[in-house]
Amino acid sequence: MATVEKVSVALSPELLDMVKGAVASGQYGSASEVIREALREWRLRQPLREAEAERLRKAWTEGLGSGPFCIESRTGEQVLSSMQFTFDRAIGPLLKQTFRSGGIGMNGA
Repeated sequence: MATVEKVSVALSPELLDMVKGAVASGQYGSASEVIREALREWRLRQPLREAEAERLRKAWTEGLGSGPFCIESRTGEQVLSSMQFTFDRAIGPLLKQTFRSGGIGMNGA
């Protein structure tokens, strides 16, 4: 690292416990290493989050343009099934990617 600037960061008790645990386990040498790793992971995921948000905005716009939704002609079960399908298609892949990668980068990689 060329230049290092010391900053103060406020963490919730839960996040602080995670940081301390990562250091205590030997995965990281210091709290600063944990935070740097988390920030690197965050930086890598930002373009993915932005692309997903754009995809959802486009889907929303297309849905609005497709005309009104008539719920009266559908049963509650049909409506819930449609909602589950939409959730699985829109959010499912994002959740799978998050869990597959081990969540926010506290793995010492």
